Amino acid sequence: MILSKNNTDEWSFHFEFDPQRESLEDFPPQRCAELVRAAVGDPDIKVEILAGSTWDTGVHVADAYRVGRVLLAGDAAHRHAPWGGFGANTGIADAHNLAWKLPAVLAGHADPALLDTYQAERRPRAVLAAAQARLRTDFLARYGVVTTENEKDVARQLDSAVIMTRYRYISSAVADDVAAADGEWVEQLSGQVGTRLPHVWLEAGSGAESGADSKAGQGEQLSSLDLCGPGFALLVGPEAADWSQAVQAVSRETGIDIALCRKGEWFDACELPADGAVLVRPDAHVAARSDRGLSPETLPGIVRALLSRTPAGF
Repeated sequence: MILSKNNTDEWSFHFEFDPQRESLEDFPPQRCAELVRAAVGDPDIKVEILAGSTWDTGVHVADAYRVGRVLLAGDAAHRHAPWGGFGANTGIADAHNLAWKLPAVLAGHADPALLDTYQAERRPRAVLAAAQARLRTDFLARYGVVTTENEKDVARQLDSAVIMTRYRYISSAVADDVAAADGEWVEQLSGQVGTRLPHVWLEAGSGAESGADSKAGQGEQLSSLDLCGPGFALLVGPEAADWSQAVQAVSRETGIDIALCRKGEWFDACELPADGAVLVRPDAHVAARSDRGLSPETLPGIVRALLSRTPAGF
């Protein structure tokens, strides 16, 4: 593998060797330069070796993501080969998960136990991503080309969308609602509790009561995902009851911002009627929905459960 470092004259050249027979000391600059010339196909090309090191495609996932005030994310929590492109994406999702929980705890709006949900939600995703990267170690397996040597690994590979997008955070609140065949992912994002809110194009200025239209100009398109963050978002259908008093009361009680968005184009994607509603966490994951107990009357208890991480909360 040859990678460009600056798109001009600096490159990174990767090749395999057997660590049982050789070590880094067996590859002095002169030998490395010869390997580069052989790979390029030009025995006379000028090569200067700037640095050399070894790395492996081993899979490592931390046993614990939190010890007291220390939380691990990204490569500190999980490391594996780049096959599949899962490493950076998984790390960014780690930070996305923490980005609303830490401020809520530090501001005193949420119980410190909320931070324990970080490992419960993110570590299984890292284990899956790391395992899937390992299944792509073989070059042909990486591209789904089946051989007698890699056929078992290819058969176990999952679609990238399943690994990176269509996952579902599992908790005591939703575990009974997950079919065993579904595992921890869904066939399609439709606003299921624990999954990422599906993307739907919306027209700005079409009925957001608070917090949404400031993210786009009048008449411009924005994604349903643009309605999420930095606080919670409550999306209600055009025929839904009045939620404003309940939202204001909960915000006053908990200190948590909840943007109330009455936009009519999203509810079909969530398989809800026109009077439906979904409560979305700041990280764009659905926390509750109207056909699973969410109502103006239950909103305070649901938000309190989310912030205190009681068994009733996702």
